[in-house]
Amino acid sequence: MPTEEEQRQSSGGYEQLERLRERTNLTRNQLGFWLIQQLDPSDTSCNMGSLYRIDGGLDPLVFNESFQAMLRSTDALRACFTTENGDPVQRFRETLSYEVEVVDLGSCRLDDDLIEQWCAERIARPLNIAERCFDTALLKLGDDRWAWYLCVHHVVIDGYSMNLVFDRVARAYRSTMESRSKSDEDHLRFEEFVDTERQYRQSQAATADGAYWGDRERTDGFENTFYGRRRETNRNRCTRKSFELTKSVSKSLLDQTLNVCGRTGNE
Repeated sequence: MPTEEEQRQSSGGYEQLERLRERTNLTRNQLGFWLIQQLDPSDTSCNMGSLYRIDGGLDPLVFNESFQAMLRSTDALRACFTTENGDPVQRFRETLSYEVEVVDLGSCRLDDDLIEQWCAERIARPLNIAERCFDTALLKLGDDRWAWYLCVHHVVIDGYSMNLVFDRVARAYRSTMESRSKSDEDHLRFEEFVDTERQYRQSQAATADGAYWGDRERTDGFENTFYGRRRETNRNRCTRKSFELTKSVSKSLLDQTLNVCGRTGNE
């Protein structure tokens, strides 16, 4: 059993820890993980790593955009930990730009041991939580075979939250791909319309449409109106009449126009 002195020292240490916690904006668990990192900055026992395998086509640029969207909505991954007067302080950046590294491991496509070795070496890198609390990379394992490596310090995440991060990135990726597909459908290039129109002009449908409308124009039953009055004939013949607009004719037309408007030539 511990002696009274040991109990007193243990109790005093706990009280000091509680006073420290009250001075900071860290939770009790966060303070514990922070202290572990301060005692040994090279310690990696708090690194939580996951590898998500992705079978099928993947666009690295869209994935990077999706990861950035997740960072905008997840303040925990924008956190960093510094000190003020020796006390830990947790800060959340308003923005954090980060480009996901793409690593080509195509030669390891059939060797899970080599992939696990790569992950083991990567997760052994200490995280500098004063700068960033995560590390991530997109692994290309072959044609249409990918894996996403994500490592986050335990000071800002737990196992359940790792799955939430994955879901947010997946939803952002799916939303971006669906938006691009819908945008492509809604905004066709005019060049495509030109090709479509050319194909139509050479088709049997265009010949049939032309015959139909030509027949309608020649049929007596086809009638149209202009300001409520029918044409006297259904011919599509037109006649051009030309005459010179002299000064007197122009003045006469102007006077008639002004009279229609209820005005006089002096106004």
